[in-house]
Amino acid sequence: MDHADLTLNLLLGKDPVQARILALELESTNTARQKITQQILGEIRSTLEPEKDYRLIIRKGANWPMGILGVVAGKIADEHHCPVFILRENDDLIEGSGRSIQAFDLISAVSQLDDLVEKYGGHSQAMGLKIKPENLPKFEKMLEKLIKKNYNEEQWGKAIAVDAEIPSGKIDWDLFSETRKMEPFGEGNREPVFLSHNLLVREINLVGNGQKHTKFIFGLDNNKKIIEGIFFKGADIFSQIVKGESVSAVYNLKSNKWNGSQKLELNIIDIKKSKTTL
Repeated sequence: MDHADLTLNLLLGKDPVQARILALELESTNTARQKITQQILGEIRSTLEPEKDYRLIIRKGANWPMGILGVVAGKIADEHHCPVFILRENDDLIEGSGRSIQAFDLISAVSQLDDLVEKYGGHSQAMGLKIKPENLPKFEKMLEKLIKKNYNEEQWGKAIAVDAEIPSGKIDWDLFSETRKMEPFGEGNREPVFLSHNLLVREINLVGNGQKHTKFIFGLDNNKKIIEGIFFKGADIFSQIVKGESVSAVYNLKSNKWNGSQKLELNIIDIKKSKTTL
């Protein structure tokens, strides 16, 4: 979206007034980036079938900023759990970013197709790509063949790596503070994922635009305290879980600031009924 010098100058600056100007400019750029990212995600999602089992997704656009294509590719790869390329079209060259899943080494696969590409680089899960427009259809076809050859339904099934099982009574601000010591999170340093059992569902509701998300209020530690949880794009689970049931949840911990108040919240990755009940 912009040159990295803006951030560097902010970090190195000693003039408070100039630092504030740079911070406001950076905040404005970040807001614009988030807006454009959501626009591009909307465009791409409109071309995809939510329930289809994709093994490769390649999408391209004429005016997509290069700086956010990797972020978009990563989000689509997470949603559909398959290799994804998000590319920007030019007259003589198509370029962009690819993201993959743990079961498929993207850079190794593309290295077998290097006669079709102009330039590529990265690692097994993330890469950059430049390719001529006339070579893209064949590239996609050949990559699909490599994926089919390496496809294993069990290995490609979406798995969640859990870092620790946390008793419900231990979900608190101290645990959240410990996770923040590991920041910044990103490629090679993912945010910690926790598992907790026997969370009592005190409330459950559909929320958000189009009611696509499921919000919970859980009773913790034998219902001695409560905590909210949000399952983004988890509307399907709403009909499967009812108030009063005990569930197990896989989640990240988040701090939710709203109207001057701050509360701890579960960002739910997956949720199921517990085998035991409270």
